[in-house]
Amino acid sequence: MVRRYILVKVLSDSQISSEQFNEVMTHSVKKFFGEIGYVKVNPRLIQFDAARSEAIIACERDRVAELQTALALTGDISGSSIAPVTLRVSGTIKSLRQRGCQHS
Repeated sequence: MVRRYILVKVLSDSQISSEQFNEVMTHSVKKFFGEIGYVKVNPRLIQFDAARSEAIIACERDRVAELQTALALTGDISGSSIAPVTLRVSGTIKSLRQRGCQHS
């Protein structure tokens, strides 16, 4: 199983929590690709920095485009508009942390 890691900036009207973001990400992937698609994409929230509004998400290597599509089609969290923007895709978490999210 080869994974890719995606650094995402979450533009939002209000501050969101990691739980809210994870719930919306899961819902969005399932909505657009179904349960089987969700299993194939296998998205996992690795880290969420609420202060910087950045997330690191893991997914299957050949399913990065599906995850990016589902995130782009996400419109709101609890009534607040959001726009997740992919900043970088990498094969390692270390290189993403150098660019964005810092150690927790």
